[in-house]
Amino acid sequence: MRAHHNDDPDCDWGEVVRFLRRVRARLPRAARPRRREPERRVKPSEYIGFVPTPMRVVRRMLELAEIQPGETVYDLGCGDGRILISAARKYGAFGVGIEIDRDRIQEARRRAEPFPDRITFRRQNVFDTGLRRADVVMIYLLPTLNAKLMPRLRRLKPGVRIVSHSFELPGVKACKTARVKCPDGYSHDIFVYRTPLRKA
Repeated sequence: MRAHHNDDPDCDWGEVVRFLRRVRARLPRAARPRRREPERRVKPSEYIGFVPTPMRVVRRMLELAEIQPGETVYDLGCGDGRILISAARKYGAFGVGIEIDRDRIQEARRRAEPFPDRITFRRQNVFDTGLRRADVVMIYLLPTLNAKLMPRLRRLKPGVRIVSHSFELPGVKACKTARVKCPDGYSHDIFVYRTPLRKA
């Protein structure tokens, strides 16, 4: 997940970034990702590092996506690959993970070794990624990134499910929502959309 600057006066983006950093700080030290310099094409001011989605949230996101065996799930900002690995294991899905962080890609590939023919990872900016083959798109991005993705999401084939962790897609209506409370006390919102996207 990457934080991008936004000029929206109605949202305190500093507080959003501080919240995400607090989530990272609560991780056990061994699981806490090392702070790295941002990759090329990502400004330092836009980089907050990897914020893992809790497994309880991952399971609920996959349930809400209604994944069918053989469908292809794209995870934009896939981190350590946990969503795609779970989708392959439980639902028989194929997965494509997009991540710009070299270390996270290497970790994801190690974790996904039991599924060599089902999951692939690309070290790529999410805005350079073609989504034509996607049946499901998973995202955990700040609202500014969701807004920037909208032209691509609107071009998806009919019936694609888009599942967004924490932040809504701007200007469109979710077909399902859920809230998951995790053992650390934080609650996580999930928003599910189906193409063609409907105006809010």
